[in-house]
Amino acid sequence: MNKKIWCTDREYKLHVNDIRISHEFMLAPPRWSKLLRKENEFLKSGKLSKIILNQKRELIDGYCSYLILRRNGRTKLPVWFVK
Repeated sequence: MNKKIWCTDREYKLHVNDIRISHEFMLAPPRWSKLLRKENEFLKSGKLSKIILNQKRELIDGYCSYLILRRNGRTKLPVWFVK
């Protein structure tokens, strides 16, 4: 079976259930004040930092963006991959 190789130079839309969140991320959630500030910025501008995943679809960066989009009912999330 061939493993999918994700390109690193483009944005993908992945279903929220296809993104793997490590135990470490779940144990250390962002400060509530940081999350609210970023969510307010998102609601005003529609902009968030990138959600970065490794080739195994594990979250590397962008946990706040991930949480904000989920909180706002998004099921397909924009993600970028690294090697």
